[in-house]
Amino acid sequence: MKYMTLILLLIITSSPCCAASKSYSDNLYQIEVIVFSKITKTAINAENWPQLINANKWGINRPAVTLAQLNNMSYQPVDNATPTLNTMVKSLEKNHYTVLYHRAWQQVISKNQLQNYPTYIQGGRLFEPDGSLVNNPNQVDDTGHSIAELNGTMSIKLDRYFDVKLNLILSEPKQNIDTIDDSSRTTLAAQDSDLYKFRLLQESRSRSNEINYIDNPLLGVLYKITKA
Repeated sequence: MKYMTLILLLIITSSPCCAASKSYSDNLYQIEVIVFSKITKTAINAENWPQLINANKWGINRPAVTLAQLNNMSYQPVDNATPTLNTMVKSLEKNHYTVLYHRAWQQVISKNQLQNYPTYIQGGRLFEPDGSLVNNPNQVDDTGHSIAELNGTMSIKLDRYFDVKLNLILSEPKQNIDTIDDSSRTTLAAQDSDLYKFRLLQESRSRSNEINYIDNPLLGVLYKITKA
């Protein structure tokens, strides 16, 4: 079920279509990703959220690369001023969605590639375990004490189509969620900290130069893969 389909359909159909840039390599592609959220009582109660286990067991901290490490892994970050989905970001914000992540990068994707590291996705606000905001959100705490609002990975494999796997966790302070809904369903999503955690784990098959959409009740993802 698509929870945000109507508004996304309007946004996608009203956005200009941009042609892919000239190809410099048969195996070099540009990936652009938008992750957004809109937390409402209806969205929270639309799903029975599973009990959270340690994020490591969800594969979030398995071998992945950050955008800062892309140059060493046959990836190439793209300046945020150039992504093709900027119009969608503006439309989402205009319609009261919170854009947690918007990045673009280039990477080599070969058919039947044996080793393809997932890309680490992190965005939104940065929290302490007690749910309070980190004073300097630009400083990512690698010790695990601070928690980003959005954490996860995106993996891409190529056969006849692109097989995309998203593994994302949305973390929100309990006090914020409880003011919206204090039902048992959100209790099931609670960890041993003052943050509720909600997971999106989905796979999608797509072609190049298409805007693709994946969601659960609380998170939406738009992504596009084009020849670089």
